[in-house]
Amino acid sequence: MAYACCAPSPLMLIREASKLTRSVKSSGARKIALVCSFEPLHLKTYVQAFVALRFPVDIPEVLTFGYDQLVAGLMQTSSALKTAPALLFLSWEDLHNGLSWRSRAALGKLTEAEISKQGQLLKTRLMEWIQTRQGAETYLAVPPIEWLPLPDACSPLALGQTALAASAIMGEMVQTLSHLGGRLLRLPSLELSYRDLLYAGCPLSLAASESIAQAFVRLAFPETPRKKALITDLDGTLWKGIIGEDGAEGIRFGPDEDGWPFHIFQKFLAKLRSEGVLLAFCSKNNHSDVVPVLDSLNMPLRLSDFAAYRCNWESKSRNILSIAEELNIGCDALVAIDDDQAELAEIQQRVPGISAYRTPREARDWQHLFCTLQDLFATWVVSQEDRRRADTIATNRARNAWQAMAQEEGSPAGRTDGLAHLNGMNLEVTIRCDAFCDPRSLELINKTNQFNLTGERLAQDQWLAWAATPAAFCWSARLQDRFGDFGTICVVTGQTREDGMVSVRQFVLSCRAFGRGVEAIMLGELMSWSGGKWIRGQFRATGRNEPARRFLAGLDCAVTADGEWCIDRATALKACQTVLDQAKATARIVPYPTDGKT
Repeated sequence: MAYACCAPSPLMLIREASKLTRSVKSSGARKIALVCSFEPLHLKTYVQAFVALRFPVDIPEVLTFGYDQLVAGLMQTSSALKTAPALLFLSWEDLHNGLSWRSRAALGKLTEAEISKQGQLLKTRLMEWIQTRQGAETYLAVPPIEWLPLPDACSPLALGQTALAASAIMGEMVQTLSHLGGRLLRLPSLELSYRDLLYAGCPLSLAASESIAQAFVRLAFPETPRKKALITDLDGTLWKGIIGEDGAEGIRFGPDEDGWPFHIFQKFLAKLRSEGVLLAFCSKNNHSDVVPVLDSLNMPLRLSDFAAYRCNWESKSRNILSIAEELNIGCDALVAIDDDQAELAEIQQRVPGISAYRTPREARDWQHLFCTLQDLFATWVVSQEDRRRADTIATNRARNAWQAMAQEEGSPAGRTDGLAHLNGMNLEVTIRCDAFCDPRSLELINKTNQFNLTGERLAQDQWLAWAATPAAFCWSARLQDRFGDFGTICVVTGQTREDGMVSVRQFVLSCRAFGRGVEAIMLGELMSWSGGKWIRGQFRATGRNEPARRFLAGLDCAVTADGEWCIDRATALKACQTVLDQAKATARIVPYPTDGKT
């Protein structure tokens, strides 16, 4: 089940929020929906305020449905608003009328069967609702158990049988919705506002409304992209002690005494790795004191869990820059953890864009670090692509060694267009034609920096609107070789035109697949499939997409002053065939589903 925490924030007074919402005007081009069976009141005001702070222009409109309008809200957000981000805030009375302070039903004990009957109907309706929203972002919030009326202090766990039954049914229902794509907000203890509940039907206090609204807007419209790699120090960070002085037997990392926070930290890093985060370590130590003995320490982390490492006496900033180059990611995608404040200062000064944090010294500070890192690396759905990333980088060492050997045996490594050294790698490119429905397509577009023709990022609702555009297409490519599966590493989306022009909106390639000619294969296969005479698009320099410009230049494709490029059919087909011939690669196109669509 995917969670996100509501982080504490400075209090925004309701009068400030109201003033802010009155000072701006929604564009109406984008919308947000709040769906609940109670009157949102201050929640809507705070959502509008935080949206206004997030968007100086083109402010999304916030729609609510009022008291007891849950069914109407579900219907509209599964039809007219099916591409808009939505926050569904459930109430106990949604499970049974007798679980509400405002209910006309008698307050008292309810059996599990009584609650379950209405709860099952609600679950079925919500499952149908979330499945019809076409993958639009849907956030779920559930009420605290303290909001249940009249808990029985004499029954098990001092909550009462009714409360325990309601909690179990609500939990099971939300877990099902989460598996279908709902994103569950983990809320702090929320104060119940009896005044607003009894007079206006809103259970949320001002503080609760602010906290929920801020978390919802922050998650629905993130300001910064997810970090990709964490670089940790060793002595005093991954374990207690100095391995070069205390020896391997003298350091502490076990789940007892002084070692327990480091043990938990390692387990937390292992969890991040399982979610696709790249791990590395950078330590001022003798290589022989650390690397040969690391796996013999029986720690939660092993040497194979690290995609890269540096263990020497060079400056840490230089080593970190070297790690970033090896992993082929930008420094702004890095997070560093070190126990030495002077080292952190040197890293922050010389590694632009890195996020750096000091190793905690108190137990309570460890929890704060974990929450911070979870936010920096947060992801809702851990895909096979995420899990495959670290393994791909590890097998790249074997790939690079094989390619170096092949080049030494006479392949034309000096030629910029020479791919003969890949002959024998058994490159297989599988192209999927219906990639709009694959979440990886949008993810790759929004996270790729180096081979990215325009740098354009698309929100979920924009992506769904583009997918519905007539003649729009989205292709993705999956790469495999003799060492393993790269996963989906290339996406191209655009429109075909009746005059024979193929217009490309976005073209991205993961840095993991550089140097294998996949981009040329995609271009040629696209031209062959479409029957187009020309393919064109925009190039906008972002300061980080030089590899994309070099690709166009390699095809003798000039970029005009207004950023437009154009390639003829013959050039695209020749570039594709050259890669296939030199690398002895194979390419196949997965056909559209046989459901009548073309």
